[in-house]
Amino acid sequence: MERNFRMVFSTVVSVLMMIIISTTADGRKPVLDEYPIRVKISQCVIKELDISNGDFKLTAPELKALKYIVHEELVKEPLDKQKVKVKVFGRMKKLVQEDAELEGLPNEEVDKIITVVKRRAEYCREKGFGD
Repeated sequence: MERNFRMVFSTVVSVLMMIIISTTADGRKPVLDEYPIRVKISQCVIKELDISNGDFKLTAPELKALKYIVHEELVKEPLDKQKVKVKVFGRMKKLVQEDAELEGLPNEEVDKIITVVKRRAEYCREKGFGD
């Protein structure tokens, strides 16, 4: 009897854990699945940076440093709330301004770059990460 109880209990716990993991309270995909999505968003944004560099005219090392910062910040947390977006893009701007490769960029140029990144990140997030 005790053996059957353990087996049933184990099965019930397993099913409940699968249900909990497969959805969140608001019906979105679980947090565990969001990292690959953020990576796709980052890749989409980085493609736009390559295209937009014709306007920005960054050197290869500058563009590489910018892409690194953008990628690292975009994959940290989902951009699903305005408060999070403000924090992520504010942190990104500060890192760009402090980076040794990018320190010579004027603030106006940094603002333009961050604006492009914001717009493209939102586009990629809404449209399924592609152009």
